[in-house]
Amino acid sequence: IRISEFVSLQITRFTLHLDREKYEPQRELLRKVLNHLPIKKMGIDSQGIGNNLAENLSDEFPGIVISVPLEGVWKDRAAQNMKIRFESQTIAIPENHELKKQITSIKKRITSTGYATYDAEKNKEHHGDKYWSLALASSMGHENLIKDINYNMNLKGNNRMLILPSDKKIVSNRNNALKTNDAEINNGS
Repeated sequence: IRISEFVSLQITRFTLHLDREKYEPQRELLRKVLNHLPIKKMGIDSQGIGNNLAENLSDEFPGIVISVPLEGVWKDRAAQNMKIRFESQTIAIPENHELKKQITSIKKRITSTGYATYDAEKNKEHHGDKYWSLALASSMGHENLIKDINYNMNLKGNNRMLILPSDKKIVSNRNNALKTNDAEINNGS
């Protein structure tokens, strides 16, 4: 939602969590999303297990699917962007205890060589994937002051997040179909 010419509010309208899903069903679901929704950009983590999805889908949807290495400099810029967004109240997230817990678990540490690293506090429950999903989705717009909100999905680890613009309404039905006010995407069909 545009607040002024230079400032907009990013709103998390939909999140999708695929736990231990095989690669092909993930790829097929993303293809359906990309083919049926007016997506401007979708960021996919190109590190580790997301590499295959990022490479294949960025080749198939050039300029729309962006392969992003979630490491080092990118994490530093993304974490700074998220801090600015939260402090300036230009990002809205759902009332979700798990998401809030992961956001607050990310800690900045300075290495002996002077570089910043960002990691979740040590625990057995998560690695901060939902935070990085949100940061990746946010980064698909303009840094810090985002003018247009895009559909974005982070495929890092087991957590997937999709951010939708304000004119789209998403619901999930019994058959795990995703439906917007102008398109339907059936998971697995």
